[in-house]
Amino acid sequence: MVLLLVSIICAMAVPGIKALFTRAEVNAVLRELVTDIRYAQQMAMGEGRIYRVTFNTHLNLYRISYTSYPTQVTVKQVLFPEGLTLLSTSFTNNILSFNIMGAPSAAGTIRFVDKSGKEIRITVLLATGRVRVYR
Repeated sequence: MVLLLVSIICAMAVPGIKALFTRAEVNAVLRELVTDIRYAQQMAMGEGRIYRVTFNTHLNLYRISYTSYPTQVTVKQVLFPEGLTLLSTSFTNNILSFNIMGAPSAAGTIRFVDKSGKEIRITVLLATGRVRVYR
């Protein structure tokens, strides 16, 4: 009887635990994106070259790169997890670039939706390149 009761309690707890892990994974990827945007800004200033963060809504990923003529060098590529969908960005051609002074090409917003349907926005300010997450 005790074993049956423990089994029922465990069966009820599994969906909650799975949701907790999904939420933690989404939070980790959002933190990584914010860190990577700041990284691209710092690298642009440090190396004196334009760095780009390119968002691909079809493949649900982003890529950090710079141009080393005649080719483009990819520094990092991150695929968003199943629980997070990249909806759109307000950047021209979905590209956020930083000049050699670390200034972003434009202010903008990156929009996501999580598995529960809640929208998440990340904004980049033009003057400072400050990055903020809004849930």
